[in-house]
Amino acid sequence: MLDQLKNIAFRIQIEPLTSIEKAPSVEMVIKVLTELTKSYKSFLEIEFNRNELFKKAAENNQKLVSTIIEDLKLLFVDLDFGSFEAALAPDLASEQYSLWDDDVLNWKQESFADFKSNIIEADYNDIEYQRTVAERYSEEERTLIFTPLFSSFGDGSEYRFHLKDQSNNIIKTFRKPESKIKFFTPKLESKVRRDQDEFQTIQVYARIRKNFKNEKKLTKSNVKEILYYEEVPFDTYPFKPDVIKFDKYHFHLDRKLDCSVQFMDEDNYYIISNELLGITVWGETRAETEEAFSFNFYALYDNYFNEPDERLSSKARELKFLLNEVIIKVEMHEGKEN
Repeated sequence: MLDQLKNIAFRIQIEPLTSIEKAPSVEMVIKVLTELTKSYKSFLEIEFNRNELFKKAAENNQKLVSTIIEDLKLLFVDLDFGSFEAALAPDLASEQYSLWDDDVLNWKQESFADFKSNIIEADYNDIEYQRTVAERYSEEERTLIFTPLFSSFGDGSEYRFHLKDQSNNIIKTFRKPESKIKFFTPKLESKVRRDQDEFQTIQVYARIRKNFKNEKKLTKSNVKEILYYEEVPFDTYPFKPDVIKFDKYHFHLDRKLDCSVQFMDEDNYYIISNELLGITVWGETRAETEEAFSFNFYALYDNYFNEPDERLSSKARELKFLLNEVIIKVEMHEGKEN
């Protein structure tokens, strides 16, 4: 039965570029497989919803889609840890014992073959393929399938991601089609953007009454004069937090953490980065990007701050030292921050 699955599987190889004897890190393998699986599941759900019979059946059974996708989850049907080679296939060999009718069984077999040949094995730079994808999938559907898929490829600096044939020969090295990336993964308009006619962001210089209590309040009563102001087209005002809040953690810093804020007009997203700690995050809104920054700061704290030096690499010890310099107090608050 396993041989049957090996015959239909697609084989991938993660080839690290910097690690000892090309052994991939656990994080690298998890990231690649998670993103690849996300693309696969999106593909299955999209294809399921194209089938009118299935859609109708799902109206009376809310769990039908998730049940079928669970049936088609990818299995390791062959594995070589050398530089992480894995053959992936759903458990279609056991379908002869399934309670599903023939229509569903046929669709399940065809959908995996479709994903393998038309998504995994595709030439993303081929014009004809792009035309086929444009006819078959909407912008939103392309985003759901190709964004995680291309994320699994990496940027080529840490590892190469190969597709192999059954004879273990490399037949393709996955690369993002940079010239057509916007076609495959278009930036969709956020559903939560504010009404631009209602609010705007301005940069203001004002003369205000001295605050001897060092309270950070700006009210009408303590503003004596507006010296200068101008409209800022995007929310790229400074981000210099001295307290960072994530979940129940409040990190009090010994300085304002100076971060750069950019808005990528062409791609319609914000980027916040801090050179000192090597944090770079992005999001569709300023609030979303700040939230991502807080999570990344917490992740650094969680991974390095209390870890013994002997368990850390030299680079990680440097980062731990910086965190110990920057963080002066960590408070725990009940409940999550809104």
